Amino acid sequence: MKALFTLLVNKYPPPIAPARYAPPCTRSYPSKMEDFIDTTLRERRSLEDVLGHLSAKCNRFPPNKRPKDLERMIEGLKAEIAVRKHRPA
Repeated sequence: MKALFTLLVNKYPPPIAPARYAPPCTRSYPSKMEDFIDTTLRERRSLEDVLGHLSAKCNRFPPNKRPKDLERMIEGLKAEIAVRKHRPA
């Protein structure tokens, strides 16, 4: 006997659940937290270094295909650098 209809549940695969953010360390592993903090502090860069890195990355794209979010980040960094330079110490 031929089926008259098929259920949509059977026709399409189930949706994939979005990935959840997991913190880099938990309280049960304090050494992991210390390693994470040490790595973060060791790899810190100045805003000017980050701006140069992002600008170089942006310049690899043709002008009409540059990611808009990358351009917004660059503009935001330029504004932040300008604010920090003109802020009294």
